[in-house]
Amino acid sequence: MLLLRPVFAGCLAFAAALAALTAPSWLERSALASSGALVTDRLLFSDDGIEIYAGPVPAWVDAFELPAPDAVTTPLQNGLRLVGVDEFASAMADPPVHYAHQVVDVVTAAGVQPASLFAVQLNPAHDTLVLHSVLTGPADAPRERLDDVVISIVDSENLNALPAFTGQVSVIVRIPGVRPGDRVEVRYAIAGQPALIDHGRSLMFDSPVAELARLRVRARAPLDAAQSAFGAYADPDRMRRREVETTVYHDGPYAPAAVDPLIPAWHFPYTSAVLSTTPAWADIAAWAAPFYEPVVSEAVAAIAADIRAAHPARDAQIAEALRYVQREIRYFALLLGDGGYQPLHPDETLRLMEGDCKAKSLLLISLLAALGVEADAVMVNPMIGRGLERLPPTVYAFNHVIVTLEHDGRRYWFDPTAFEQFGRLDTLSQPDYGKALIAGPARSLVDMAVEYEAPLMRVAESYVLSGTQAGDRAGAELSLTFHDIWADNARYAVANLGREAFVAAMEEGFASKFAAYEARSEPRIVDDREANSWTLVFDWSVLPMNMTGEKRGTAQPLFAQVETLPPVPQVAAERDSAVIAIYPHSVEHTLSIALPEGHDVWPAVTPLDEARENAAFRYSIVRSQSGNEVHSRARLEMRSPEVGPGEIAAVNADLAFVQQALPIVLGLPTPVAGTVHMAMHARAEPWNEAFGEVLALR
Repeated sequence: MLLLRPVFAGCLAFAAALAALTAPSWLERSALASSGALVTDRLLFSDDGIEIYAGPVPAWVDAFELPAPDAVTTPLQNGLRLVGVDEFASAMADPPVHYAHQVVDVVTAAGVQPASLFAVQLNPAHDTLVLHSVLTGPADAPRERLDDVVISIVDSENLNALPAFTGQVSVIVRIPGVRPGDRVEVRYAIAGQPALIDHGRSLMFDSPVAELARLRVRARAPLDAAQSAFGAYADPDRMRRREVETTVYHDGPYAPAAVDPLIPAWHFPYTSAVLSTTPAWADIAAWAAPFYEPVVSEAVAAIAADIRAAHPARDAQIAEALRYVQREIRYFALLLGDGGYQPLHPDETLRLMEGDCKAKSLLLISLLAALGVEADAVMVNPMIGRGLERLPPTVYAFNHVIVTLEHDGRRYWFDPTAFEQFGRLDTLSQPDYGKALIAGPARSLVDMAVEYEAPLMRVAESYVLSGTQAGDRAGAELSLTFHDIWADNARYAVANLGREAFVAAMEEGFASKFAAYEARSEPRIVDDREANSWTLVFDWSVLPMNMTGEKRGTAQPLFAQVETLPPVPQVAAERDSAVIAIYPHSVEHTLSIALPEGHDVWPAVTPLDEARENAAFRYSIVRSQSGNEVHSRARLEMRSPEVGPGEIAAVNADLAFVQQALPIVLGLPTPVAGTVHMAMHARAEPWNEAFGEVLALR
């Protein structure tokens, strides 16, 4: 885990209302730079090495005008009205500083308790908190209570929540004497940045999630600083004076806008801004490189010797080195001090048999070096990696480290924090996070461009019908075979949920296709680790869905290849923003039906041989009937993790075709429509939910 340092996590803990002012974002906040060092007058609090100071508002901060309480019309929340937030940061000097001024009106007695608490999160290893002012009382006659506040420090990390600890603490400031009718204002600043980050300073802003009478968000930086802004902060006002540029991202009333959940995160749908003084991505790559120089110690060499002895071929050595780190070194991140950026020494990682992504990556790089293989560390961001080129260069854009190498003319990407992977080197699954930054000199962002060999899932369904009447059952052999990254996910799901729970989830998915079923034998699992495939087989007696809805007479059994339905939301063709799609995703589905005697009561299945291709997916289907045998093969391959706005109409048209082609109803011509589609989708939903929940565990 590459430490992303939150700085302005401190909202007035004026209850759930103001505590929610900082929205979850695609980037946690970094330290924020000032145009001059903070001035401290005196020490307010000291405990266990944590010191909190009092001091004047920085000289570069100007007044923040606010409406009178009777003019504030924001919604009442927990007895409070949220009045204003003023954020001002500057990248003009070291150490970085972020100033904040937050204001609420206490309307009823219910607001007294939340308004009496103020919380700020900081990392005492490199942060300094300065309280400038704490005002309470009538808006036109406030009283300074800075000398009366009570300060406490609490651990803000839950030991049971996540195996990653930064040393971050919450500073709790209790404000005495708050009464209904008071306005409470708090001004403070945080200064600090890890000493290891010496290539530039970054300013990052999220947006409030609550309505405010006034929100002002500004930054000061050198003229050559780069920045990006999104949502309500896009198109900011920029003013230059001498060597300083001041950017005003927002100034005025603020109401949060709903965020479309279908927009990919790498399009930055949330209101946010980032500014950086780092000249280029190459500066970050060069800065990170020394941390990942291989360390071939005696302990590392001994493990490499064991791997070499057990696996003479170089391909097998690389794969086993990866598996060793994944299997033997459990994930744990202690990110105190410089630990957010500097990996543990491999010997320490081996002594503890634990480490975060940085430690595990350095150990893998060192093992590979001992085996004569050159590898590099790679900084990535699984959530927004595909949009990194839209950001200015900043180390805070990354939250994960993996490993890359070239072998026999092919580039490989390995995640040593992943659950243990199986397969030969050429069948090992690889992550694709979009853009990546390889540590080293003169490096810039590169496309990972991992190619997944289709299909990632094979579904085979074979039915033998016993009759043509309603209530007649069919023998069914149903199998799922996962390949590549989906095989890894299946193994992880079994390890995480247990074999029985995983099989039950898959069983529920298949069962949703039938009116009733019963097992004729126990499910079988075949795990071919060398080929990196994982197969689950069911042998059932099933009662197919009857589309006539009658309990007697000739049936119209429904079969549907719903697994090949493209996982793309169907949206309006005039939409002006991208839509996220599931990727990687590819399925081959074969379906065979042995018809019973008397099957001539049903018209022959309409032959079908069609293909569709668009920016989002490729789809093909071949269907035929020969005598009493019906065969259908459908293939789906997703081509992209998103659908661009100009591509939606074509995708929708092809989706409509696929929906028509998926079902087979014996007794009705194909493709079919109407109630058949409704029944098919009703049956597909439980399957998609069960399948999606299991394979999304990773």
